[in-house]
Amino acid sequence: MLTFELSRFQFNQMLGRPEKIHNKLEFPDTIYMDRSVELGQLLILFLSVLVKEFCYYSALKHRSTICNTKYKRCVLGCQVPVK
Repeated sequence: MLTFELSRFQFNQMLGRPEKIHNKLEFPDTIYMDRSVELGQLLILFLSVLVKEFCYYSALKHRSTICNTKYKRCVLGCQVPVK
């Protein structure tokens, strides 16, 4: 079963109120869902790669901060607390 949720109202700026949309909707006899599903799967794969890259970058940034703090503490003689 396929369900569509349609917004049949739009806000009219000139009148300052919502108005019903009376446009006729037509759908083809056959809807090929495999195209939509395939595109959705590619989008999910792309987003998962972005999340992994972000997590990797965040871990590197955190490690870099710790290393810089240790460097300042040991080499420069600063009393910087290590988190």
